[in-house]
Amino acid sequence: MNIKPISNNLSYNREVDSKKGKESAQESKIEDKLQISDEAKALNKENLQSKKLAVIKEKINNNFYNSDQVVKKVSEEIYKELKG
Repeated sequence: MNIKPISNNLSYNREVDSKKGKESAQESKIEDKLQISDEAKALNKENLQSKKLAVIKEKINNNFYNSDQVVKKVSEEIYKELKG
């Protein structure tokens, strides 16, 4: 009975493993990219504008802009602008 060593298979497996290692290293260098369409950007902008508008309307309804603090701040800014 003649028993052949399995060392030939091990060297083959090492070569395959090293090739797989190189391939996975190259694959890990690939970067993901995200592209947002102009239409999606426009929809997002409209959504943000409507949310801001809703906040402003709520402040108007709650008389926020008539508060002493806001009136004082606005008058200070107008004075700075006129003063130059």
